[in-house]
Amino acid sequence: MGILLKHLSNQRQKEIINKDDLVFPNSHGKHMNYQNFLSRIFLPAVEKAGLKRVTPHTLRHSYVAAMISAGQNIKYIQRQLGHADIRQTLDTYGHLLPDAEKDAAEKLNAIFATAELPQEGKETKR
Repeated sequence: MGILLKHLSNQRQKEIINKDDLVFPNSHGKHMNYQNFLSRIFLPAVEKAGLKRVTPHTLRHSYVAAMISAGQNIKYIQRQLGHADIRQTLDTYGHLLPDAEKDAAEKLNAIFATAELPQEGKETKR
C-alpha cells in the first residue's frame, strides 16, 4: 500500500489534476482507457515481475481470496471491491467460504467450553 500512496503523492506534487485520486489517471486526470492501461502499465509490470497469464481480474480475485483466507470481514471486502450490495460480493466470492459454518461452530464451541455452566440445584447470580 505504501507504494500506491507514494505514487499518489508524486502525482499531487506534479500537480496532475486528479480530483478522484485515481491511481492511474490519463494525462487529463480522468479515467484511463482500459486498453491503454493494459498495454502501457499492466502488461509491462506483469512481464517485469515474471508472471504469466495474469489479468487485473485474476489479481482482484486473488486479493479477495487472500483476504477471506486471512479471516477479513466480508463487509470490509465488499467496501474494498466497491460493491453496492453485499449480495454481489457473496454471490461472486461465496464459494471461497466453504468452511464458514464449520468455523463458526468451532468458535461457538470454544466459547461454551470456557463458560461456567450453572450447577444443578444452585442458583446463578445475575
